[in-house]
Amino acid sequence: MNKKQLSGLLASSFLVSSGALLMPQMVSAHGSMEVPVSRGLSCFNEGPETLKSAACEAAAATSGKQMLYDWPGVSQLPNGNHQAFVPDGQLCGGGRSDYAGLNLPRTDWATTPIAPDANGNFEFIFNGTAPHQTRDWQLFVTRDGWNPNTALKWADLEKFCTLGNLPVDSNKRYKLQCKLPAKKGQHIIYLVWQRSDSAEAFYSCSDVNFTGGVSTFKELGQIRSAQDLSANTKVTFRLFDQDGRDLESTSTTLGFDSFTGLQTNLAANWPYTLAQQVNSVSKYVSIGVLQSNNTINPVKSTQDNRVYNRSGLAVSYQIDIAAPGGATPTPVPTPTPTAKPSASPTPTPTATPTPTATPTATPVPPTTSPAATCAPAWNTATTYAAPNTKVSYNGRLYSNKWWTAGEVPTASGQWGVWKDLGICK
Repeated sequence: MNKKQLSGLLASSFLVSSGALLMPQMVSAHGSMEVPVSRGLSCFNEGPETLKSAACEAAAATSGKQMLYDWPGVSQLPNGNHQAFVPDGQLCGGGRSDYAGLNLPRTDWATTPIAPDANGNFEFIFNGTAPHQTRDWQLFVTRDGWNPNTALKWADLEKFCTLGNLPVDSNKRYKLQCKLPAKKGQHIIYLVWQRSDSAEAFYSCSDVNFTGGVSTFKELGQIRSAQDLSANTKVTFRLFDQDGRDLESTSTTLGFDSFTGLQTNLAANWPYTLAQQVNSVSKYVSIGVLQSNNTINPVKSTQDNRVYNRSGLAVSYQIDIAAPGGATPTPVPTPTPTAKPSASPTPTPTATPTPTATPTATPVPPTTSPAATCAPAWNTATTYAAPNTKVSYNGRLYSNKWWTAGEVPTASGQWGVWKDLGICK
């Protein structure tokens, strides 16, 4: 987010009405495919400032990192005439120069394995950051024999699903049930979402691998790792039912595993370690990569492991990361973008110092103050929609200044999203 946009956010007021937080929307922030994950959202989930994949680095080098922060905004005003507004070779970026990096013809984009259920259906999930009334949803897939080394063209696509207006759930997700075409191997799923209350439409490319099998699992999302964690960090996978009640909680403490010789706190290893632990005990979900024989195998990767629901229940998950010495997070479900922020504690007035008061031995920066207690641990998969939401990270307490997701808490100064509130006690 550039300084001009950030100044606008800081100048905007946040209002609470009937218990709901009303926030200014990001520019063109309306939505993108989440399952299977779109290119823009996948790169955002890597962390725009900590990109690890070559494809996302190349995309950012082409169009800048701002498009990754604005991942839900790949849009035009075509009023249904999409090919007139989105030229060949520019489909993934919606015909916009500021998203041109998403058009790069590469074979190393993050890829989602997909397979139909026993009835031939697949549930696509669209993350609608700003829900709208819909004229239609259109889903396309690349034709057999398409060339992944050339930028995507309309002639490369065949439509396989059209849906009308759909309800959005409480987490601002649209569920799109479609018959999955009979394909094998690497392809692109292209989505067009045309509003009925506006000429505006949104576009996304999701790179997929058709496994060739049938699946009894439904993907819930990815396990993303942005960085190595400290030894003795405790990582907890928490599963909730549709009402936010706890179903399961599975934890592992990271470090050197003397039995396997694996350094489990490394960025590519801790999702693998957590997945193995969850898979050994969970009644409801499995974590890993979907295989053609309908099994889920964990892999050592910062982005390839996914959470799969095998229970048939409506469930959601959250990952809590507690640094060594940090407080255990209070069990709470993942907050939705409309959650009302917790009231900030009233600071205790400090006594007026006497002229002979002894100064503190170690000076503290003026923007940082000691924290009384630790908040729940920061979670890379959580969207912190409400400003002044407190999280703990590496033994320190932080609060966000505005909407954020996937940005590691640091003392980031005037233009950073996180404010350092001091050491957790």
